[in-house]
Amino acid sequence: MRILQFGKYYPPAVGGIETVTYNITEGLNEIGIQCDVLCFDEQNQYREDRCNGYTVYRIGSFGKYASVEMAPGVFRKFAELANRYDVIQIHMPNPLANLAVFFARPHAKIALYWHSDILKQATLLKLYNPFLTWLIKRADLIIGATRSHVCDSDHSALFTSKCAVIPYVFNSREFCEDMIDPGLLAKLSGQFRGKKIIFSVGRLIYYKGFEYLIRSARHLDDDCLILIGGAGDQQERLRAIIDGEALRGRVVLLGRIKQEELPTYYKLCDIFCLPSVYRTEMFGMVQLEAMAFGKPVVSTRIERSGVSLVNRDGVTGLVVEPGNEEMLAGAFKRLLSDERLYRRMSQNAKQVVAAKYSREKIIPQLILAYRSILGN
Repeated sequence: MRILQFGKYYPPAVGGIETVTYNITEGLNEIGIQCDVLCFDEQNQYREDRCNGYTVYRIGSFGKYASVEMAPGVFRKFAELANRYDVIQIHMPNPLANLAVFFARPHAKIALYWHSDILKQATLLKLYNPFLTWLIKRADLIIGATRSHVCDSDHSALFTSKCAVIPYVFNSREFCEDMIDPGLLAKLSGQFRGKKIIFSVGRLIYYKGFEYLIRSARHLDDDCLILIGGAGDQQERLRAIIDGEALRGRVVLLGRIKQEELPTYYKLCDIFCLPSVYRTEMFGMVQLEAMAFGKPVVSTRIERSGVSLVNRDGVTGLVVEPGNEEMLAGAFKRLLSDERLYRRMSQNAKQVVAAKYSREKIIPQLILAYRSILGN
């Protein structure tokens, strides 16, 4: 069995879908199933990377328009590669990959890993929708990480006869006690001594809801500190909110955090928060990363999203309504003031990650799904 994963980006590019793609690719190759990757690269040049026995084909891009890569070279490369593989797994949404399949018409089985509907570019979606509908009908398998991915999608009526719910693979090897940097932990612990730390990390973009997390600090005691890691186009706006609300010293924007430093920040914090406000956030891999360190999560109940299926209210953390700073603050206070509740959720968080999302649990499920469409 040979698998080609077709995604937007691949590590060292950072992001939730990139992490999912990486964990699947590594997991399949580790047990002897050839899995390669076709993706885009923000540098305008083509290159091939060999990684642990597999190949990552990176197509140079001229830039983006409406979140779609301008990488015409992908059509020729996909046509060249497609029929070398038994299954082509496309990480959706990915309009350029959709068009590449439309024009190449490969013989391979097509699996769509459905991460999210397209929600922001409504006008362009009307033009693109016929091609998307064609791809969904052409696909042999639709995979969603939660029930919401496949049942609550705008396109769910087309999924029903060929969908599977398979959770994302979580790589516990990269998020464990062994990956903590003792020197960095000591430095941060000294810098923030005496503080109860609420940590969040992600791109500073419109749907993440960081403004509500920042404003929640107005309702917290002075010994609480909110740390937010990441970069993005909302950075200056968020800084302005911090200054305008006189929250310097109570909320800190850390900027981009190196991947290898993330475990230390998870270890440092008391609570992790995912304050997203729109259905563009469908899962939140960062929730699993924090849970692996036994950190209770405070997240939001986004309609038709799988976020609150990952962090289960009252089990691994608390779930509040999106865009509500007072409810966020109330959840933080509840966790920090109830030691028994905190300890129970901490233990549950670690157990859920190990029991439900490990590579050993998920990779066999993916293989069975692929075999079901290959007929073997």
